[in-house]
Amino acid sequence: VFDPVMLLRRAAVRLPRSVYPLASGWRTFCAAPAPQRSEAEAEAEVERRLADHYSSRIWRVRRSGNGSLPVYLKVQRHGTKFTTVIRHLEGDQEAFKKELM
Repeated sequence: VFDPVMLLRRAAVRLPRSVYPLASGWRTFCAAPAPQRSEAEAEAEVERRLADHYSSRIWRVRRSGNGSLPVYLKVQRHGTKFTTVIRHLEGDQEAFKKELM
């Protein structure tokens, strides 16, 4: 499932492993600080990742009105047969089935 908030977190600046927090502040063993990205570079990275993600998909599942995924369990034959129903599917249904299998 695609999460744009997680994508934003991944695009943010990461600290090197040699930097860690202490009660008195941040401790580092690096001689020079790691170069940090500007906000414009980080936003460009997010836009590029979003474009890559949406261009690679040929199907999409829209969320329901309350924001949840439209995935339901259908119970038949007095509780002996269970079927997962996915609604609001847009695009190539055969590609969606193939990716699920």
